[in-house]
Amino acid sequence: MYTITKIMNLLQTLLWFRLLFYIIISHSYCHQVFLQTVFLSIFDIFFVLSKISKGNLLITTLQVTSRLVVAFYFVTSMNYYSKMLAIIWSLSEITRYPYYIFPYISPIKWLRYNCFILLYPIGMFLEAYQMYYHYNPLSKMFIIVYPLFGPLMYMHMFKQRNKLRKYKVNAD
Repeated sequence: MYTITKIMNLLQTLLWFRLLFYIIISHSYCHQVFLQTVFLSIFDIFFVLSKISKGNLLITTLQVTSRLVVAFYFVTSMNYYSKMLAIIWSLSEITRYPYYIFPYISPIKWLRYNCFILLYPIGMFLEAYQMYYHYNPLSKMFIIVYPLFGPLMYMHMFKQRNKLRKYKVNAD
């Protein structure tokens, strides 16, 4: 089971890099690649549910579900903000999935627990913008719910970061 998560984390890392390449290097945006990459994150929920990987089920479900809804329902036009959202998500995941593969490599650990400080708020803003841009009944619901769950996910990362710092201090 352990190998399955490592392979999936490697695949996710490569897919997010591929998406970033399409957007930044080739100056193109492949909506299909974006949707495929986001869709595969559903495995994160299954891995937590089946205890293959440890994680907070509520936080994982909130993040994956919100991304799926935003990606499949709100990111329908390829505007500047869609590209920026895909870049922010890519950077966020490129710092997350390698950490799951190599948790003891210090630079990867540092990136995992520091990049989110900037990437999460920018990502939440861009997600909210996508909802506002495609204003409809579903976006009204999400815009109301976002201020409740966005900070919960953000604070969860700070708690994880603090646990890591406490562990490091005690280990020294």
